[in-house]
Amino acid sequence: MPAYTHAFLFGCFSNPYTGVSRPGIAQVGGAKAPVSGTLNFDYVELPPEFEPIKDGLLTISTNLSQAQLSAADRRQVAEAEKGIAILVKRLALGDIDAGVCGKVSTLVQALLNRDYATTSVLQKQLVNDDWKEHKDWLKGIKFLIQLASKKL
Repeated sequence: MPAYTHAFLFGCFSNPYTGVSRPGIAQVGGAKAPVSGTLNFDYVELPPEFEPIKDGLLTISTNLSQAQLSAADRRQVAEAEKGIAILVKRLALGDIDAGVCGKVSTLVQALLNRDYATTSVLQKQLVNDDWKEHKDWLKGIKFLIQLASKKL
């Protein structure tokens, strides 16, 4: 048997760092930790200017939860609730800039007024302009708008 095969089979080459110090841990730059989609709203301190956003979205979500829904609609409500939780957490953390907050505030007010045309325009603007930074909650808001326009 050749020497290199024998050494390979018996582990002589199993540690690539033999005689060399092991390199450090790779650093991933710029990645933020994800925000979970669950939230107990009783324990979140939200600045007063964001309370209407939270209250409006929870009102719509509650109204949808009480409506007659198919299984698919219930799954969409669950996704919408995750999106709301993530949005509220990020608002509480101050992780959303003023321009996006303004759009969301206007979107929520239009949604509460059942102005679904304005709501859809604002949601599309948010997706087109801010998807990369806010996709974690925008998908849920889209489901909320779609269901509200059909069921409320």
